[in-house]
Amino acid sequence: MWVSPTTQAVSAGSNVVVEIRVDYVVDLAAYEFEIQYEPVGVCGDVKLDDAMNSVDAALIRQLKAGLIDSLDDESNADVDDSSSITIVDPALILQAAAGLISEASLTCP
Repeated sequence: MWVSPTTQAVSAGSNVVVEIRVDYVVDLAAYEFEIQYEPVGVCGDVKLDDAMNSVDAALIRQLKAGLIDSLDDESNADVDDSSSITIVDPALILQAAAGLISEASLTCP
C-alpha cells in the first residue's frame, strides 16, 4: 500500500485537514493513524486568534485571580519565559500591545 499524506501550512487555531490517498482499496480499519502537530502561534496570544492584545492580558489576569480555570493556550501566557504564569506576563503583553516594548522581546517557552 502506498500512502501519500498531503500537508499544508496553517496558523494556530486553524482546523487541519489531512488527506491520505492509497493506490488501492484496503480495509483501513486494520490500520491505526496518529497525527501529531505542534501549534505555532503568537507569543502572548492565549485565545488563539493569531493576535496578541489587551484581551489576552485580561484573560491571564482572570486566570491568576481564579475567575477562570484555564486558557485556550497556556503555553503562550508565560511571555517572560520564567517557567510560570505570573502577573508580570499580562503587564508585558499590555506594554507590547501599546508599542512601549517590542513584541520580539516577549519570549514564550
